[in-house]
Parts: sequence; structure tokens; C-alpha cells
Amino acid sequence: MANYTFLQADPIKASYLYKDALAALQSASPDTAISEEKHRILLNLAATAQSLSKPTEVVEHCTASLKLQPKFARAYLMRGMAKRDLGDVDESRSDLTRALELEPGTNEAQVRD
Repeated sequence: MANYTFLQADPIKASYLYKDALAALQSASPDTAISEEKHRILLNLAATAQSLSKPTEVVEHCTASLKLQPKFARAYLMRGMAKRDLGDVDESRSDLTRALELEPGTNEAQVRD
């Protein structure tokens, strides 16, 4: 439902739905499937925050996602772009470089001086 809402160009409502889903999973016993679902929800929250121009929230959600799956290039990419938007050039470069290390073909992460 939240994905459909986001695709219908309502990122605010989608964000609430993702947050509700994440809260529901917090009480579930941790296992691999729950961890993967939390990871997906956190990335979706980051995407909604990105579409709402909220880079601080993008950083928060991507950081939480990376705690669950530390080798996920897309999270480094999104976080690096958000850090760039916040003016944190060194941290942005670090995240974008890590994204390229994990997925060398990631064009969006090309580090430029």
C-alpha cells in the first residue's frame, strides 16, 4: 500500500505508512526475513524523504538501513547524495566512493572534484 501511495505521488502519506509498517515490525522477533523487511522499509523511507527534500532524514534512514545490510550500495549512494546536499563534502565523497566500491557501475556515484 505504501509503495502504491508513493508511486501515486503522495510521499507524505507513503512516509506515514512506511513508519507504521516499521513500528509494527519493531515488536516482531528478529530474524533474517524481518531484518530484510526493515531494511526495505528504511530505504523506502529514505526515498520518500529524498523526494520531500529532507536530506537529514535521508541520512538517518540510510544509516539505519546500513546497520542491517552494510554492503548495500544504494544506501551509500542515497546517503552520500544527501550529505552532499547538507554540505558535508568529505562524508559525501566517502559514501559515494563506498557505493562505487560495492557496485562499480553505479554512474550516479561517480566522484567528481
